[in-house]
Amino acid sequence: MRKLTWLFLIITSIIVTLSSCVPSPSPVPSPQPPTVTPVPSPTPSEQDDFEIFMQPSSQDASKTAVYLRNNQTGEENFFITLEDVYANHYHNSEYHNDHLYIIKRIGYEAGSSDEEWSDELWRYDRQGQGTCLHSAKGLDFRAASNGSYIAVTHSPDESGENRLALLNPQGDLVQEFTVDQLGSADFQDTLACGLEKWSADSKTFWGTLGWGPTSLVFYSVLVDSWQVAAYDVSQLSIHRMEYDLNANIGKLVYSDYPVMFDMQRVEEFEASQQPVTLAIYEFDAQSSQEIATSVAKPFNPRWLDASSIEYDDPGGEGRIVYTVQD
Repeated sequence: MRKLTWLFLIITSIIVTLSSCVPSPSPVPSPQPPTVTPVPSPTPSEQDDFEIFMQPSSQDASKTAVYLRNNQTGEENFFITLEDVYANHYHNSEYHNDHLYIIKRIGYEAGSSDEEWSDELWRYDRQGQGTCLHSAKGLDFRAASNGSYIAVTHSPDESGENRLALLNPQGDLVQEFTVDQLGSADFQDTLACGLEKWSADSKTFWGTLGWGPTSLVFYSVLVDSWQVAAYDVSQLSIHRMEYDLNANIGKLVYSDYPVMFDMQRVEEFEASQQPVTLAIYEFDAQSSQEIATSVAKPFNPRWLDASSIEYDDPGGEGRIVYTVQD
């Protein structure tokens, strides 16, 4: 009897030991929303409360998922998946009034000599219905926040001359301007036409004329009368990374930090300890008001509204908010 008892205890111990070696099932992870990786474009629209982010497909290189972030709530939502999105364009998309405007590059292959390609501007609604509004090589655009007009730059003929075109919501050409009509006639060389932004009421469009990152002329177009005003700013020596336009009040915040394309020049300029001035330029009065200085440092200025500007602290880290005096 004692032997049976010991045998029973030994068998029980073996069973317990074996059961403790069986791994328990791992908990199934709850599904996670797709990771949204912003591409280096576009700048959030000043007229709307949404920011656009894109996620290239890991399974199909031709497809891109587009997401919207509500800047008021921080909520991110999937909008649409599209093919041939021109993700490397510096300003490839905007979102206004429940419509996504986005540039696609069609038929282009890197390294190919084939010229049969084009950039297309598309508009998509919340139901995913898309309309091609314009097609051109090297396309750039800005859409009015109320959807009344879309400003695009294009070359309509074989001359390659860059022009400003204003399209209606259907993509039809309404008005067109040459660079000379926009203000480059006073310069010896024809300048390239650039786009800036619409005023909040969608009644005035602003752009620039210049070469590369350097802006020499600012222009404005009143869409009610198609009247053009041109402002020569060549004496300001500004470049795109160091200014911000307030399209509602016709003022520019800028610094005279020089344009540089490599780290060696940046390091040399920092070692020079040269002063850099931040100022506000009023187009109609053609006058500047100095608001800050730094020692060989950029400001990266930005208008917050009609009466306040944000810029890098020239004496430390972080950002400073400056109240504009009337």
